[in-house]
Amino acid sequence: MYPTAAKLVAALLFAALTWWVADLVRPLLPEQRPARWLNPISAGFGLVAGWRLVGAQAGQGYLAAVGRGWTALAVVAIAGLVFWSGQEVMERVLDRFYRGPSAAFDALVRQVAENATILFSLGPVLAGVAGAALCGVVTEFVSRRAS
Repeated sequence: MYPTAAKLVAALLFAALTWWVADLVRPLLPEQRPARWLNPISAGFGLVAGWRLVGAQAGQGYLAAVGRGWTALAVVAIAGLVFWSGQEVMERVLDRFYRGPSAAFDALVRQVAENATILFSLGPVLAGVAGAALCGVVTEFVSRRAS
């Protein structure tokens, strides 16, 4: 609940990590898909996940810190997939592209699956997994030194 050095470090590290992974994903996106806000919104998800998931539970050991880093990465990936897919489907909903709510929900699920194939390509996955583990370990290190 209270701000700590570990929470601040985790938030900043995960924001930087998700910004970097978004940069790795950007060239994989189709040409017609605008990605102007991809990096800042992804970094926002990383900031919140770092503060709430990794920084808040720092001090439980280095192995647990790696697991928390991977958990935060999974949360950011799922949140990002749902957010960006929802944005694309919402644009079509406002243009009355779908016949009803069930068709729009079906399109959302399909869009999440399509975006997941882009996000879960080798480069972003390796960078995210290694970076999240490193961010967790650094957060744990800061937690032990700052307390």
